[in-house]
Amino acid sequence: MMVGLGQLTHHNADLGSMLQAPPDVAADRVQAVIVPFGKIHQNDVAVDLGSNLLVAPGIAVLESDRFVYSWHNSFPILVDCCKTGSDLPVTTSATDYFLCGWHVRSEFPLPELALWQDTQHHPDITLTLNEPELVDPAAPAAWPGFQIEAPALARVEMTSICTFSVRDGCEIRLRVEPGADPIEVRNFLYGTGLGMICHQRGVFPLHGSCLSLGGRAVIFSGRSGAGKSTLAAALTQRGHTMLSDDVCALEPTAEGWSVRPAFPRVKLLPQSLEVLPDLKQSGVHAALQGKYHFRFENVSAFSQKTTPLAAIYFLERGEDGEPATLLRKTGMDALLLVQQQVFRRRAGELLGRRQAIFTTSGAIVSNVPVYVLRRAFDLQRLQKTIDLLEEAHEAVPVQI
Repeated sequence: MMVGLGQLTHHNADLGSMLQAPPDVAADRVQAVIVPFGKIHQNDVAVDLGSNLLVAPGIAVLESDRFVYSWHNSFPILVDCCKTGSDLPVTTSATDYFLCGWHVRSEFPLPELALWQDTQHHPDITLTLNEPELVDPAAPAAWPGFQIEAPALARVEMTSICTFSVRDGCEIRLRVEPGADPIEVRNFLYGTGLGMICHQRGVFPLHGSCLSLGGRAVIFSGRSGAGKSTLAAALTQRGHTMLSDDVCALEPTAEGWSVRPAFPRVKLLPQSLEVLPDLKQSGVHAALQGKYHFRFENVSAFSQKTTPLAAIYFLERGEDGEPATLLRKTGMDALLLVQQQVFRRRAGELLGRRQAIFTTSGAIVSNVPVYVLRRAFDLQRLQKTIDLLEEAHEAVPVQI
């Protein structure tokens, strides 16, 4: 069976020490070790995380291709599947989450996502801790380790982190590698995983950060490091609501185009946190590839409503001291900008969506204004860019 953190009695504060199972649980029936989230290193009987450790007596931590994740005191913790001589199977529980308007039932904790309220609703997407599906060895690759079997299956292998498959936009099967940081795993699920779900469901995924200005969505797009998340996070400090970061899921409506809200999280470089002190004081979850994950705790900083899309801004770096300017793009110029920032475009094309991506890009630029936002890459001048955007959308700052 699986033993929770609160069910074990601590005997020794030293790492690697043995702990006693609760009175109502026989030690030889305990089958899992629960530890605080962090790095795992194989050892004879313990997992050394450089912090507290809980392990049942007589249980050796064994190498396994299956890991179970759970929660304790609102923090993600890793349940390393272990076994005794009986080698009983470990069962997992699932949590219901909200992602882009879809009901996600996941055995792997996704703390950045809002919880789904109606648990009687049949899930649109399931994420299970099962061996990922195999693809045909001859299947094309979007890049090394990322294979596509058209029209409905993608398999992603990230060395030392995780492997997962996505089928039909509704089924994810995940294997977490020993020692992997859960935040890194979630990063790939929220990025490539969500991108594949969108492509397979026929939802258009644009690379960018999105928030609501004056009740309508605006997207900041551009290459990695262009300042998309920083600009979006700064605008939330003015009371505007976050919709998504990294992957913006677009769909047509009777009135035009709308954005499906994803989750209240942004990834920021350390220098961005320095000019956004309120975010820094509210807490940062962890570092990943030089960026920090910040989750908005204030409910008003995130909206779960599908929001009409007012404009797309492609960020361009100006010269030092150059004032922020907006330049409208139309026709082929606008189409090329959108095409360049389709999230995981190559994978979408391998899924058989090349024509759909082109057609949808054209429909978007025909209905949604596209601009190049050129500004000096100077975080100290960020406020002037924010003023320009609020004026363009007649969005009044909100007290939060």
